[in-house]
Amino acid sequence: MWTPHHIMQVRVPFAVCVMLPLLAASGCGSLAAFRQSLPQYAASDAPVFEPGEFPGSATESNGTPPRQIAGKDPSRGLVSAPTPFAWKTSALSAGGRLIQTVTIGNGERQTIVVGSLGGHDPLAIQLNEQLARYLHQNELVLGGVHVTVIRSGNPDGEASSTHTNADGIALHRAFPEASNSDDLSGSAPEVRFLLNEVRSRQPDRVIHLRTISDSRGVVAANRSALSPATELANWLQFGLVELPGQSATGTLERFLAESDFCEVMTLAIPDNTPAEELWARYGDSLLNMLLEEDFATRWTKRNAELRTSADRRNRKGRSVPMLDQPAGTSQPPASPSAPSAMGATPHDPADDLPPVP
Repeated sequence: MWTPHHIMQVRVPFAVCVMLPLLAASGCGSLAAFRQSLPQYAASDAPVFEPGEFPGSATESNGTPPRQIAGKDPSRGLVSAPTPFAWKTSALSAGGRLIQTVTIGNGERQTIVVGSLGGHDPLAIQLNEQLARYLHQNELVLGGVHVTVIRSGNPDGEASSTHTNADGIALHRAFPEASNSDDLSGSAPEVRFLLNEVRSRQPDRVIHLRTISDSRGVVAANRSALSPATELANWLQFGLVELPGQSATGTLERFLAESDFCEVMTLAIPDNTPAEELWARYGDSLLNMLLEEDFATRWTKRNAELRTSADRRNRKGRSVPMLDQPAGTSQPPASPSAPSAMGATPHDPADDLPPVP
């Protein structure tokens, strides 16, 4: 709105606004005489305003900064739409199949998550895919993550429902001795790729995600990752083993633990877990392995979110399925008893881990 203050700032006497209607009513002659009495300004004296400006833009009449006028560039202030999730082909297996990866985030702490080297391990690969998609969809919310997910460490075995690659090599037994790992020319292409990823990315932690032929799972870790591994095992009521321990020669676990490249953790979930319950049971635990958050806090938060979502759908008073929690406890339980045996078949990836006393 134009006020007398604004009119004065553009050098038009306020009297003009008052007198012109009166003079117009009294006749043209009076109007002409009044016009001649007005001060004359050169064209250069006329105020020039940029688009979006108005008189008094330096300060308002009360001395406060002026209101900002929106610019004409429609792209300013817009947030780019998230890119669709997609796996990247990073290498080829012995059989020419794709070794797929996705890297999410750019935080300082780097983690590599490897889908089961056992090949025919559909539950582990499914859970790994769910992890990758969750991280992609929630990258901004999570913040600080920097995770490379290798979908399957043995795509040949996955495709052929075996535990070997196309050359018949059991990859979960194909890693070199830590003291003899400089020359990888004779190693399987899948092993070369994985070790090159570790050396080039220099992660803080490598997580091997797989299943185990037991009704209870196992968490394994080297000494530097033993504290979070203990908390995880207690929370899930899984067995706990320290690496390298009695782990078999040629396993990824023994190689990383003995070479001391980085922390190494293995999450071996029971192979009888219902596929539709994988993420509800183990999703939070995987995120904690990446984010190092308190397990009880994350469990409480997730269940609170489920209740809130149910209320928004006007389902108050109806039961809401909760995430699994150790029976009869509100806090992580005491250290569980360990599974008594592992590795029922010669090629079962469960025998990667040492026996638990």
